[in-house]
Amino acid sequence: MRELYYFDHGQDFGLSGFAGTLCSRATLRTDVPVVLALAGAQTDDEDDQLGRDVRLLLESPLPDEVLHAVWLAAVRRCFDPAEEGTDIRCWLRRVAEVCPPCTRERERAEPEFLDRVRPTVTEEDVRLLLDSALSDEAVTALWRTASRRLYVDASFDADEGFDADARAWLDRVARACRERLREVDPGYVPYLSPARTDLAGAVLREVREAASAEAAEVRDVAHVLEDVVATVDPDLGFRLLLQILFTYDVPVPDARSDRYRALGERLGFSADHLDDQLPRRTD
Repeated sequence: MRELYYFDHGQDFGLSGFAGTLCSRATLRTDVPVVLALAGAQTDDEDDQLGRDVRLLLESPLPDEVLHAVWLAAVRRCFDPAEEGTDIRCWLRRVAEVCPPCTRERERAEPEFLDRVRPTVTEEDVRLLLDSALSDEAVTALWRTASRRLYVDASFDADEGFDADARAWLDRVARACRERLREVDPGYVPYLSPARTDLAGAVLREVREAASAEAAEVRDVAHVLEDVVATVDPDLGFRLLLQILFTYDVPVPDARSDRYRALGERLGFSADHLDDQLPRRTD
């Protein structure tokens, strides 16, 4: 005889149950810290469905406007992240962070999620560069700098010249991503998220400040990074800036590192991503 374990949900659960919790606080404070605390408490109460619901929305190809409308409908307009100055995908990531999947679900879900999200994000970034007005030389310089391949001499090994024309190389990468997505997510529909143009000025300032005092590799590609920020996507430009600083081990002063963190949070980066990508601090 084996005991049967199960959860008896006397009330609603998941995202709809979370809405009920928010609605019950109609006369109480419901700002960002309070709402995140309520989400975390629901997960601590052994309701893993809220996290699953939020991650399903994040993994979907729905445009931001639709996700925003779905969230408002789900929580019965009790809390609108836009009123707090938070972009919907950034908000959903923050909720997901306080509602981690249970261990068994995490073991199964993380490889499946990464199998879909890595080729999806890579293809989106590649398509942004391929479809941009950047010159072939600019795209090649950007790729070679970010991938630390500035000093590769293909004359010693023909195979080392595979990315001499970065646009052709990135097109191969995009095709490989699409082939992988057909295997792991047949229902995937290509979608490019709208560029966060409201943050272009802030990202440009950081690129220019980094270029004025940092390593030669950063200075040499700074004008290309500026073009990416101004004409392609500030989010991609900022991520490439972080990658280049990290690749060449460029130390960053504390004050600027704090600005990077704040800017990354506004762009929806997770705390773990920022910790991994931010260059080491200096006094």
